[in-house]
Amino acid sequence: MAIALTHAQKHALNYLYGGGDELIECSRVSWVVTRYSQKCLSVLHKGAMTLPAGTRMIRETAKVEGRFGSCYTCADCIAVAARELR
Repeated sequence: MAIALTHAQKHALNYLYGGGDELIECSRVSWVVTRYSQKCLSVLHKGAMTLPAGTRMIRETAKVEGRFGSCYTCADCIAVAARELR
């Protein structure tokens, strides 16, 4: 079951990835616990980019420029971005 993001977490995600001029459709963002190892795509990430299965991450799925895809961001990066925005 996906858990909704708080306003601060949504703002942090927009800070990390927003501002591009891509056409984004069908966007969905939620907290998940990964079933497989995933890469955190945040520029703020410290350490190994690939995190093990069972890690709590934000999964963002969308149709960008006509192609479907998803990306993951770890909880630590969201916390760092939220602190930077305060």
